[in-house]
Amino acid sequence: MTPTSPRLQDIAIVGAGPGGVRTAVELRRLGFPGGITLIGAEAEAPYSRPPLSKELLRGDESAPLTLKADLSDVEVLLGQTATGLDASAVRTDHGRVTADAVVVATGATPVRLPGPGRQRVLRTHADALDLRGELGPGVRLVIIGASWIGAEVATTASNLGCHVTCLEAGPAPLHAALGFDVGVKTAEWWQDVDLRLDTPVCSVEHDGVLLATGSLIPADIVLTCVGVRPEVAWLTGSGLSLEDGIRVDHRLIAELRNDHAWKGRIGAVGDVANWPSHRYGTRMRIEHWDHAAQGGRALAAALLGDESVVHDPIPYFWSEQFGHRLQYVGHHDPADAPVLRHYENGAWGAAWLRTDGSLGAYLAVDVPRELPQAQSLILSGLPVPRERLDDYGLALSSLSN
Repeated sequence: MTPTSPRLQDIAIVGAGPGGVRTAVELRRLGFPGGITLIGAEAEAPYSRPPLSKELLRGDESAPLTLKADLSDVEVLLGQTATGLDASAVRTDHGRVTADAVVVATGATPVRLPGPGRQRVLRTHADALDLRGELGPGVRLVIIGASWIGAEVATTASNLGCHVTCLEAGPAPLHAALGFDVGVKTAEWWQDVDLRLDTPVCSVEHDGVLLATGSLIPADIVLTCVGVRPEVAWLTGSGLSLEDGIRVDHRLIAELRNDHAWKGRIGAVGDVANWPSHRYGTRMRIEHWDHAAQGGRALAAALLGDESVVHDPIPYFWSEQFGHRLQYVGHHDPADAPVLRHYENGAWGAAWLRTDGSLGAYLAVDVPRELPQAQSLILSGLPVPRERLDDYGLALSSLSN
């Protein structure tokens, strides 16, 4: 069992998503007897976000949303937004929450574009319900950004009979995440959508979207899907390093000067954590629920004094779009060239090798059996000959033998 630090009596967790909830659950599992306060800005009970752009947007009421977690011995404060941090408490718009330690799990905020017109985003349960209520036959939906969220919403909206136009500034869907060679392979899936590549947007107007060329694309609904920013503005002036999230160490404990009031007693999980990966030799910030949950487990142990904690997971996420299931494991540099692999029935994959020849990342499209094999290869760190990746008849598990 992780030793409990005697100096910690009350821990405040700011953010009631997967990272914050998992931290609370792990603190109790590890024997922390003190007070735990979970502060959530939304009024809804803690829920899972992946269904928002999938089942919930399709109108599938059976989709499980509420996070399965025992919070009976945790004080849960919903509908309260953190506004600042002082030497002994988290400040919220409802008052102060005193604490000996703080976990920041406030997630991220979608980027919005210039212009006076209404632009929707898809980040919260309320966002999903609002968008779902507007979609239907004949509705002109303009999506800005052929991103993961953009592709998933385009899938649902076109199935509901909307006239969908997607404006992407890059040369292919998912270009920023997966590069051109992989992104362009997904472009063929967009046949029911007016996909316009290399089309930068200037602003969102009342009657549509103004392109950089001066043309206006008429719209009934505009959905902006051009990325997110860590929700850390409320910590401005706190002494934490807030460049691209909160700079933390390998235990997810914030890096602070030695005389700082919160030294060793504040950490970050999920979208806000900017952490050093020994595995990949770079600092990383991952915006996916699986990473948030893993971070909660690591940070809980670290706060309770476990010096052996090293947070260095292999990132994982998945997406469903246009009838295809995409699963990605690992990490690669956007400039890296992938090796494409093709399987039966149109399934395919993409492998990114590191400079030492080991597998850095793998994308599986409609071939889920390859994911655990790819993860094992990444964990092994063994070199994978590029020419063997070209042999599509070989299973990934055999490539390093």
